[in-house]
Amino acid sequence: MQKAVVETREGKSHELIIVARKYRPDLAEEMKESNVGLSFFLDEKLVQSLIVSQSEIRLLRVIADNPDAFYTWHVDDLSHQTFVCESTIVCVDIGYIGKSIEKYGIQRKVLEGNVFRMDRADSDTNFLDLILEELDNALESDSLPIYSLESYKAAGGVL
Repeated sequence: MQKAVVETREGKSHELIIVARKYRPDLAEEMKESNVGLSFFLDEKLVQSLIVSQSEIRLLRVIADNPDAFYTWHVDDLSHQTFVCESTIVCVDIGYIGKSIEKYGIQRKVLEGNVFRMDRADSDTNFLDLILEELDNALESDSLPIYSLESYKAAGGVL
């Protein structure tokens, strides 16, 4: 678990908690899957939960190892997207709002994106490094998504 103080667009300070968990080795081998669950909590309330692939983790290592370049790490997990640089995390949730429109003769569903941005409160915090550290030390579990800190604790996580 990683913690940092962040500021929202309203200029309010909050505690960011980053947690990750991976499948137990026997499950990962059986499922032929080594993805990692990654979740962000703000003041202990879930902001976003993602499934991160190994290729996305490898890309994060490349980005984190090049501090002189301004890169953004991007995770696209179906209806959830996260963009991370050293100083900012942007979480986007995309959802169907129950409408359709016709465009170019094709019916299309209308989607809505909810965007939540967090900025570091001090220049010493590096979100890329915090996330990489958490992914490297992910808790082993039977499941990946982390929707509550209680489930993280029940699986052996320490807050």
